[in-house]
Amino acid sequence: MFHIYDYAIGFIAGWGAHPVDMLQWWADNAGLKETIPAHYKGSGEIGIGGLFNTLTNWDVTCTYDNGLEMRFMDDQTAERLKPHPGVEPVHGTLFVGTKGWVKVNRGGWKVSDEKLYRLGKNPGSKRLDVSTNQRYNFIDSVISRKQPVDNLHSAVRSDIICHLSDICIREGKPITWDAEKETIVGNPEAAKRMHRPMRAPWTL
Repeated sequence: MFHIYDYAIGFIAGWGAHPVDMLQWWADNAGLKETIPAHYKGSGEIGIGGLFNTLTNWDVTCTYDNGLEMRFMDDQTAERLKPHPGVEPVHGTLFVGTKGWVKVNRGGWKVSDEKLYRLGKNPGSKRLDVSTNQRYNFIDSVISRKQPVDNLHSAVRSDIICHLSDICIREGKPITWDAEKETIVGNPEAAKRMHRPMRAPWTL
């Protein structure tokens, strides 16, 4: 959880990339026009006064241009706020819709209504690849040269969401992401946080 910002952004990406990745896996296959949310607004706590200076808690609302919202928070914040009564505020990704909710994590999935379990057995014509072991899936992909269940593009997008969440908290103001230009727009100071100063003679 505790890291030095010169070398990593901390738990928000080290842990956060996992639940965000499950959301991104869905988004990449749901036909959304936007690849990731465009607008980020949130708050959090940064370790101050010691060696570690990365986020320890966070609560960020990430909004797609079409209005769809994703709320990204750590477990402790979820336990304190309880944004969705009846849902255990533990590690995972929660999808909330008009017919209820579905929560998924590496241990399985839970639903608000048993009817949703039956829908899961017959989701329709579009089905995502299934893997029961991510390590074997990776090895199989190396051998077959086929994309793994969760590919590199999804992983990069998930990581960008984590970094943008961290930046909006550190800036203390909302930020906007331009997916075409792959940069933060309308806030030069926030955009600077996308790059780290490098020691000479190292350059990119």
